[in-house]
Amino acid sequence: MELSRSDIRAILFYNFKRGLDQKSCKTEMDATLGTTAPSKSTISLWYNEFKRGRKSTEDEPRSGRPTSSVTQETIDAVRQIIEEDPHATYQHLQQMIGVASGTVKTILHDHLKFRKVCKRWVPHSLTDEQRKARVSWCKRMLRFYAKGKSRRTWEVLTGDETWIYYYDPRTKAQDRVWLAKGEPAPTKVRRERSTKKLMFSFFSRSEAT
Repeated sequence: MELSRSDIRAILFYNFKRGLDQKSCKTEMDATLGTTAPSKSTISLWYNEFKRGRKSTEDEPRSGRPTSSVTQETIDAVRQIIEEDPHATYQHLQQMIGVASGTVKTILHDHLKFRKVCKRWVPHSLTDEQRKARVSWCKRMLRFYAKGKSRRTWEVLTGDETWIYYYDPRTKAQDRVWLAKGEPAPTKVRRERSTKKLMFSFFSRSEAT
């Protein structure tokens, strides 16, 4: 049986009344409903509504106001959802706020000055310890090869290294986020830390004659 939006809200109201915090509510509903469970922003929005004293889980009447209208209430609601979930889509916002798609776009671009961008990829995100280890290794190699004067230097034909990761990283498009005007684009490590990885280094050298 597929639960309606009203059914989901009723479950949220029940969890709220029994004192379950938002994080525990999210964990519990994910385990029970799987992919149909509400998002973190949805849970936060309705918990805030219940804190303000709301008891109905149905959409409130709009007093004849067209669904495409823009009010401070809808602007604040969109801002709250974006702050809690920067990956939110137009469809999700439209469903949450209960307004037309054109209204959502007007709020995002004209009132909040938001734009959706891809995270900027960077090659690696090294810790201070990893940086120090690389510097230490390079200094040892300089001493070992006498800063290029050693005969061993001329025996090396080529060399390279690569990381073998145990997962497929998300694409840039999957990590698009909403940003306010003037905010710098966030970065994403091209090769994020995984549960396991291996580094392969290899060098080819010539035979001494």
